Amino acid sequence: MAFLTLQLLFRRLVLAIPILLCVSALVFGILRLLPADPVGMSLPPGATAADYEKLKQAFGLDRPLFEQYLIWLGKLLSGDMGGSIFFRRPVTELIAKALPATLELVSAGFALGVIAGGAGGLGMFAMRGGAGEHALDGATTTASSPAAGTAFAARCCT
Repeated sequence: MAFLTLQLLFRRLVLAIPILLCVSALVFGILRLLPADPVGMSLPPGATAADYEKLKQAFGLDRPLFEQYLIWLGKLLSGDMGGSIFFRRPVTELIAKALPATLELVSAGFALGVIAGGAGGLGMFAMRGGAGEHALDGATTTASSPAAGTAFAARCCT
């Protein structure tokens, strides 16, 4: 049993690699299609065309899109997330700065979800088989997904 679980986990991890590559290539391409010009945003107002070309070359934006992606992917796999053009600092430093607050929010949300889920489950158990159970079931379904809530309402009202 444990071997089958490990085999399934390994297979899913291997299958995740091409999915992550496709998603990263798609996002990379979409970001390059945006009308924003990172070089223009980085230059002071009185910059010359030569300054623009020099910075464009420094950022590697003068290379073909596929080559830019491969360079970015290679650096990412080696642990270099690059630098923020806006903040002019390494991205890893910016992530490290925001990570404690992010983990705090995730932990609070998780704790709230566990408490609300436990209370809701106990409430559903206490009201099983009655109108209260159906009302609470409808409320939780609607809160979790508006589309599912609409389907629940259509099922109950027909």
